[in-house]
Amino acid sequence: MKEITEGGNRRESLIEVKVIFGMPSSSCAGNGVCKMLPYHLSLKEKFTCPVYKGYCEYGVGEIELTLPFDQFSNRECRERFEHRSFHVQERFMLPRWLCKKLGIQESFIAVGSYPVMRKKKTIKLRLSCCPVQASPKQNRKVA
Repeated sequence: MKEITEGGNRRESLIEVKVIFGMPSSSCAGNGVCKMLPYHLSLKEKFTCPVYKGYCEYGVGEIELTLPFDQFSNRECRERFEHRSFHVQERFMLPRWLCKKLGIQESFIAVGSYPVMRKKKTIKLRLSCCPVQASPKQNRKVA
């Protein structure tokens, strides 16, 4: 993890991750983020869907995923990133380990369409990161 400055805005940290795309409720089918795993985690569980390596950064209110372009087949690029927007069909709860490493409270990636930024060697996704609001304690008066 390291601190970075980008365009005068301080980015909080950079974490290596493994990402599985899809929807958590549909066994990773569909569009969105299905899982985020620690980069150096040895995968004992076998996944039927592809696992991609990348970097996760936290900026105020957003998570930026940077994924090396060379790990995607042409078909995968067309299916996921051709339309210049990445669709998240179901909210994705950020794993606790990631929130802890980023120094943020429990948060999720919101449903929506997000821009795909294609660079020469990477694909970047900037995703809204929303804190999970703790439900307020109900104050009851006892008679």
